[in-house]
Amino acid sequence: MDQANGTPERLGVDKKRIAIFLAFAFGISWAFGLAVYLTGGMQKSPILIPHTGITLALALIAVGYMWGPAAAHFLTRKLTGEGWSHTLINPSRRKSWPYWIMGWLMPAVLTVVGIVIFLLIFPKAFDG
Repeated sequence: MDQANGTPERLGVDKKRIAIFLAFAFGISWAFGLAVYLTGGMQKSPILIPHTGITLALALIAVGYMWGPAAAHFLTRKLTGEGWSHTLINPSRRKSWPYWIMGWLMPAVLTVVGIVIFLLIFPKAFDG
């Protein structure tokens, strides 16, 4: 970014990178979505592991469809030669350890809080 006026430097290169990223992200995700559709969709997808409910559609969505943007990020950086020095992914564990702990524990805490609130609002739903 140009510090003087806040506009991106090399705007053409940034547009190119964005276009490449979007092409990869949508291309990867839609390819997996097409595979789900061609193998029976969500309703008629073959079962991968009996007695678990894990279907081919579930596996394709969890592995490919949802990870499409992340894979696109890596592929775009590799293709454009952007490198990894300016990713701003270098947390200081000494300064940010409380946030790491919260990131690990808060989902579980909020899930329990949500269950308690639900059961307070709908006590007849509790069958134990």
